[in-house]
Amino acid sequence: MSRRSIVICGNGASAALLLCALARRGEGSKFEVTVIGTGPRLGAGIAYATGNPNHLLNVPAGRMSADPLEPQDFEKFLAARGNKAGDFAQRFVARGFYSDYLDQTLKSLLPKDMQKHVRHVRAQVHGLIRVGLGWTVLHGEGSTNADLVVLATGLGGPAPIAGRYSADAARIIEIPWGEPQVDTKEDVLVLGTGLTAMDTVISLMDPGHTGQITLLSRHGMLPATHVPPAKREALAQPFPRGPGALLRAIKKEAGATPEEWQGFMDAMRPHWPEIWDGFDAREKSRALRHGLSHWNRHRHRVAPAGAARVQDAGVTIMAGRLTALTLKEQRLAATVTHKGKTQNLTVDRVINCTGPALNKGHDALMENLIASRQARIGPAGLGLDVDDRNRVTDSDGLAQPSLFALGAPTRGRWWEITAIPEISRQAMDIAGHIRAQFSLMDAATRLERKGAKA
Repeated sequence: MSRRSIVICGNGASAALLLCALARRGEGSKFEVTVIGTGPRLGAGIAYATGNPNHLLNVPAGRMSADPLEPQDFEKFLAARGNKAGDFAQRFVARGFYSDYLDQTLKSLLPKDMQKHVRHVRAQVHGLIRVGLGWTVLHGEGSTNADLVVLATGLGGPAPIAGRYSADAARIIEIPWGEPQVDTKEDVLVLGTGLTAMDTVISLMDPGHTGQITLLSRHGMLPATHVPPAKREALAQPFPRGPGALLRAIKKEAGATPEEWQGFMDAMRPHWPEIWDGFDAREKSRALRHGLSHWNRHRHRVAPAGAARVQDAGVTIMAGRLTALTLKEQRLAATVTHKGKTQNLTVDRVINCTGPALNKGHDALMENLIASRQARIGPAGLGLDVDDRNRVTDSDGLAQPSLFALGAPTRGRWWEITAIPEISRQAMDIAGHIRAQFSLMDAATRLERKGAKA
């Protein structure tokens, strides 16, 4: 019987974790696996491709193992690379180390007979075409056929903003990753105050930026800074019903200090998918509309060294929305509106750090899947809709046995699914479902051949 084929769309951490999961199950050498993504190597997606040593992981190294059964795996890697063993539970290392770690983990897990059956095509995936029980994957280098496809495309980039304003598009940096091409004397408006905005400020300051840097978001809140968390308990079950009741309970039980808050968030972390799944569609939309900024601030925290760099940069934090942006004497005139009041400022560049668009597909691939009715938008407009096995559902709500989604594209279903520990466990589950699906396909093939002989 011919070797079954898998295409993984995306070459970042999610793709690497799925390959690791297949290898740990001893399944990898049985398949032909093609990973298609624009990054330079497996595991080097948007999050971990940075080469800036001042871009740190936003989680302590002791909690970043790619193996759910070996929680100290990343620590061992760091120690072997010359990082002195210490309190890895509170150490924040450069994110570039993590792509190296994923690369080494893959090489150590993939036996030689599996390595020759895994290839990386550096291209952008544009769409999928159903061919029998399998797929043809269309990408920038042509097309690839597969029995099964896994969408591991990550969070994606922010929605472009240049088209909304009558400004010079060349002065708007839409892709915030990498080192921004900005003169050190230019005044910069950064849209967003989350972790990407923090990285952007650090990248601006590294070469000695002297211009004014202004960060703008709806609430004007920077991420909370990591502190050693206090030991806390999760809310008593059953959990309060609905976002409002839940928020009131959290405010009552979370505590007053950052240490208490962070300990409480850590204690609640395993329960968020259950809580999210208990909300109806209206409640999910309401939670996103009213609570997302506060959630992101406390859940996605920043390393202390990164917070200190931004504080030392003397940035201006503004709350409000960018309501106008026009070209004025070779500069940009920006109008910010907050609670009915407007404020004007003049800058030389705008950098888009608004985060992934919540109510749209991640990229052209997702949009094409939805337009072709092979997928539908997930709950509350987040990612794609999947069933409890992470199989993508079509426009009629039917799960497609040979099309899976992994990581961020499934956050509409699971919510807490964008961090390494959760994605790693999800990858192990999907690896098991892949084996089961291929067993069914092999059985069907055998029956067909038996019928043909008869």
